[in-house]
Amino acid sequence: MIKIIIVVLLLLVFFNLFKAMLVMLKSEQQESMAKLLQKRVYASIAVLLIICLAAQFDLIKLHSSPGVTTHKQIQIDIAKPHQQNANTKPQPEKQNGS
Repeated sequence: MIKIIIVVLLLLVFFNLFKAMLVMLKSEQQESMAKLLQKRVYASIAVLLIICLAAQFDLIKLHSSPGVTTHKQIQIDIAKPHQQNANTKPQPEKQNGS
């Protein structure tokens, strides 16, 4: 139901915007165009308020932005220790007798 109201209000925004454009192109009364643009602004504010309130009351679920998502990285110790031979063992340090 909320989504339908939002869609209807957005359609009203576009309708008023294009109707104001037609009034402007016909060079009719500027007052009429101003009223149409005012209706568009009010409808846009209503859409924003409805979306904010619906999200606040969990009536709609908003998607998080990619920058906000957190991923947990789990390290699984699956590495097998390799067999050491004489060439891979660390050699003890030799001290000079001087």
